[in-house]
Amino acid sequence: MRTQIIVLHRYAYGDSSWIVKALSPDIGLLSLLVKGAKSKNSQFKAGIDPLAHSEIELRYNRCKGNSSLIMPKEAFLQNYFPKMRMNLQSLASAQLMAEILLKLGNESSHAEKEFKWLLNNLESLELNDVKKNSLSLWLDSLCGILGYAPMLSPAQKLQLWSQKAERIESFFLCHLKTHTGALETLRTWDWLLETRRLSA
Repeated sequence: MRTQIIVLHRYAYGDSSWIVKALSPDIGLLSLLVKGAKSKNSQFKAGIDPLAHSEIELRYNRCKGNSSLIMPKEAFLQNYFPKMRMNLQSLASAQLMAEILLKLGNESSHAEKEFKWLLNNLESLELNDVKKNSLSLWLDSLCGILGYAPMLSPAQKLQLWSQKAERIESFFLCHLKTHTGALETLRTWDWLLETRRLSA
């Protein structure tokens, strides 16, 4: 089976392998065991780097001793978003999106919409299209995709969107935290605020 993925996070597994957390539009949140991927000659290379958009071919059998881990056969890099990675603020925004989806994306029911919305935003960041309310709009839409859209009157909406971007983002983050029980700690949120202070 082949599916597209966006890599949300990865961590070392032994001396030569990675465990990769990725979002697939077909399956939802995936946990991949990529053996030997740290080798210079690995066929996976940049295809499993954090925030990479790739197409992977999955094995049908799961890892012995851990049924939640899947071993991919191959990864084909679609987009590495190099320009986005060169801009600290864009990179911090993308990493915050990835961390949020990693904490919330445990069901496949909304995976296709989540995937498309994340990919769309990564492509915008790659074009250096960082608008003041980009993250606020992403969070607002994510609330709607997940079924947690805030119930606001037209006057309340007008008041909310007249605030500074950071206050709007905080509102949606708090809203998601309250309704999902997740997002208690977001390490990338502090880093994003710091990158904004540096670029001010």
